Amino acid sequence: MLRLKGMVGLLLLTLIVAAVATACGQDDPTATPVPTATATSVPGATPTATPEPPTAAELFDIEWDQLIADAQAEG
Repeated sequence: MLRLKGMVGLLLLTLIVAAVATACGQDDPTATPVPTATATSVPGATPTATPEPPTAAELFDIEWDQLIADAQAEG
């Protein structure tokens, strides 16, 4: 009987430790979202399109053309 109580106690302790470990590993349930900046228009201003960043191929071409121009300038 004493051995059974010890096993039940050990099982209960294991379950409590597992529950605490699970609770500590979760994200904060009350976390608030981080505010983000939103674009606002200036009264009277004409909206302009945001240019797309160059692709890897375009960047390569730009750098290659600059390299050729530098080499030609040096002679």
